[in-house]
Amino acid sequence: MKLRVVPDTNLFIGARFNPRSSSARILDLCLKGSFRALLSTKVKAEVRSMLGRVGCEGEFKSKVRRLLKEAEEVEVREELPLLMEDPDDNKLLNCALWGKADYLITNDRHLLKFKEYLGVKIRRPSDFLKEWGQAGKGTGSPPNR
Repeated sequence: MKLRVVPDTNLFIGARFNPRSSSARILDLCLKGSFRALLSTKVKAEVRSMLGRVGCEGEFKSKVRRLLKEAEEVEVREELPLLMEDPDDNKLLNCALWGKADYLITNDRHLLKFKEYLGVKIRRPSDFLKEWGQAGKGTGSPPNR
C-alpha cells in the first residue's frame, strides 16, 4: 500500500526555487506514484495562491497542475480547530486527519514541533526521505504497511 502524504504549500515553494531540493524530490515521487498525495480544496487553493505570488511558469507549472489534478481530493467534513498558535495551519492538519494520511510533510515550525499528531507523522522533507530510505538517488519502494 502506498504511503499517504500531505505536502505542505512550502514544499511547492521550495521546489519552485530549488529543483534539486528534498521538497522537489518528494513532489516528483508523488507524480511517479511512489506516494499518494492528499490535498483538500483549501490546500489546493493555498498552493495556487502562493505560486501565483512567486511566479510559476513552464515545466514546473505543468508539474504542479498535474500534481493538483492527480492528488486524492480529501473531503474535510468538519473543520477542527486544532492549532491555536497558527490557526492557518489547521487546513493542513484537517486534510491529513480526514484523508487518513501517514505523513504531513512540512517545513513549518508550528507543525514540526508535534512530530506526530493523532497518528499522522509530521516531518521535514529531508527527514521524511531519510525515513523512507530515499535520501540519496536510490529508487527503492516505500515500506510495507
